[in-house]
Amino acid sequence: MLASSAMMECAGRRRLLLVGIGGMFLSSVGVTAALIGKARASAHHEDDWSLNWLSVSFVLCFVIAFELGPGPIPWQIGAEIFPEHA
Repeated sequence: MLASSAMMECAGRRRLLLVGIGGMFLSSVGVTAALIGKARASAHHEDDWSLNWLSVSFVLCFVIAFELGPGPIPWQIGAEIFPEHA
């Protein structure tokens, strides 16, 4: 959250949200493709461990993209709208 707070001041909220959502979309497509490939490999009784690691890496990319924009930005906006002494 600290990294996104600093980036929010430089890049802006809108850009961080768009980059984060775009990264989440691409990561979701990647996980889907890797799991479809894994299912096809299993149907042919082939064990391809690289597809396992590829799907895990896409999930990690999803988490990183979420942490850039859609995760912390709503919390930051809420902290700016409501004062601490309310």
